[in-house]
Amino acid sequence: GAAWALARSAGVRNPGVRWRKLAGPYFGNAVATLVHQGRDAEVTIEGTTSDGHLRPVMRQRLTDAA
Repeated sequence: GAAWALARSAGVRNPGVRWRKLAGPYFGNAVATLVHQGRDAEVTIEGTTSDGHLRPVMRQRLTDAA
């Protein structure tokens, strides 16, 4: 969009990483944990319960296993 066009005109190079939304959005208090080993990666988002404990809300593998 317009922000990317402005960045390119300022000499910003294309990033080597692409992002796309896989789930969400999630609201409220949450903690995200990224676990990676070699080329494997998985993210877990945990939200809080009414009594303050964490519960898994979303778990997503970010890479394909070889």
